[in-house]
Amino acid sequence: MRRKNREQEKRIARELRAQGWSLQDIQKYFEKQGEKINIGNISRWCRDVELTQSQQQELNKRVKEGWHTFLQLKEEARGKIKQRQNQLKMRLANGDWI
Repeated sequence: MRRKNREQEKRIARELRAQGWSLQDIQKYFEKQGEKINIGNISRWCRDVELTQSQQQELNKRVKEGWHTFLQLKEEARGKIKQRQNQLKMRLANGDWI
C-alpha cells in the first residue's frame, strides 16, 4: 500500500513543480498533508521537470527576497544585542547590579 502512495506523491510533486512550486514548498505541502518526504526524494522525482523562464525568474526572485529579509533580521538582532550590551555596561559603570 505504501508503494501506491509513493507513486501518487511522486505524481503530485511533479505536477506542483511543473506549476512553478519550489522544492521546499512542495515539501511543506506534503507535511500539511501529514506526509514526511525528504527533499532529496522530491528533487529526484522532479529532476526532469522543466520550468518556464518566468517560473525560474519568480523562484530566483523569492530566493533573493528571502536572503534580503534574513540579512535585515540579522542586522536588527545585532542592534538589539549591542543596545543590551551598552545598557549592561552603563549599569555596571554606575555601580548598579543586574
